[in-house]
Amino acid sequence: NSFCTLLATMRRSRRLFYGPLGIVAGTSRAPLDFSQFVEPMIPSNDLIRHPARLRERLDQDGYLYFSRIVSREQVVGAATELENLMLANRWTTEELQRAEAERHGVCWGIPAPVVSPENPLPRPTVPFKISEQARDAFCGASVMAVVRTVFGGPVQRLPHYTLELSYPEEE
Repeated sequence: NSFCTLLATMRRSRRLFYGPLGIVAGTSRAPLDFSQFVEPMIPSNDLIRHPARLRERLDQDGYLYFSRIVSREQVVGAATELENLMLANRWTTEELQRAEAERHGVCWGIPAPVVSPENPLPRPTVPFKISEQARDAFCGASVMAVVRTVFGGPVQRLPHYTLELSYPEEE
């Protein structure tokens, strides 16, 4: 089973209605019809067999999932790599992950400690370098093809990454 981790936030977007969309994506090179997922463009997490609590949180945050774009192995490998880098640099702890799972029924991403001027994020002790395999899982050609088709216009892979540290209800 493979799935896409393309999480396209729709909270600040306007509703768009699309006609049939067909693009070539993934390793099969078969055309995929996305019109059933993005017409209208609203959360489609009912199409994924993830735990109900996770789907509920994704729906609340306004995310879309597309299936069969990035393999589950790629996604798990990339998330594990990022998690190990954060653990090595003491940016997250296993205790935070357990608490997150107990609080929400799932460990939503990789929890990080609350950062403030009084409690700054420590400087990395291990070089924070993301492998090309992980980068492809997050923003590889297949993911970029979906983004380009759904949102239109050119897509550029940026040489930097952002780490969102706020909780969903925080500004």
